[in-house]
Amino acid sequence: MLDRARRASSRARTQLALMRAMARPEASPAWSADGASLEVTNGGERLASAPAALVATLASLGLIATSASSVPALTLAGQAWLRRQLASDDPFLAQHRDIRRRQIKSAHGATATVTVNDAESPLTWLRRRKDGNGAALLDDTLFEAGERLRRDYTFAALIPRTTADWSNSGASPSSNRGASPAGAMRDDVIAAKQRVNRALCGVGPELGRILVDVCCLLKGIEAAETGLGLPQRSGKVVLKLALAALARHYGLTAQPPRAAARNATLHWGAWDFRPEF
Repeated sequence: MLDRARRASSRARTQLALMRAMARPEASPAWSADGASLEVTNGGERLASAPAALVATLASLGLIATSASSVPALTLAGQAWLRRQLASDDPFLAQHRDIRRRQIKSAHGATATVTVNDAESPLTWLRRRKDGNGAALLDDTLFEAGERLRRDYTFAALIPRTTADWSNSGASPSSNRGASPAGAMRDDVIAAKQRVNRALCGVGPELGRILVDVCCLLKGIEAAETGLGLPQRSGKVVLKLALAALARHYGLTAQPPRAAARNATLHWGAWDFRPEF
């Protein structure tokens, strides 16, 4: 009984090590010369190895795709299984996440490394899709503009509350009398709210609504179309126009050139100058 438990534990460790190695972007899985094992390497360094019998079992479970004409790779079910095994909180919640480490830059130029869930953002979904010419639906500039608005919106606590607010339940009515809500906020929260307001005013109310729905409230494109009364399949086009205007507001793209006549000086005159008719 003890030997069986040890073999099962060793088999589980080998399976986890193999699938973790295959999930790495730079991994190169290949069968050994005699076909007895699957080797995963990276630049000549062996990351993991598993016997062919174990690989066949994982393939029968739908966790690994193997065929004579393709390189063995993790299936979607295998990727979900691996995320569950590596999850530290809720395995089944982590299965639907796309957790990555990313560096972000604040408005003051400071950088920080944070953990983000790329699966929750509709902009990430759009960024991974291609148009008819093979180009990404959203370029880096439009994506960064939307993410910047989302960071400020979230930091400023503008997302609608879905639960009761018990923060002032123990305070007497007189204790809060005369207190300014803005006075209790930190300066950076107020600044974030001001940046959101300026951004939405800069793009206008017609385009600002879809930015709030998709970028800030993380609604899908179809849900945003329905909520805003837009024609079907027009949400992506309207969203790209809104993100382009937002990127210009943030200074990520150049301002469109104005007509020369608007910038030209028509006439200089003294304080008592009067035109002749």
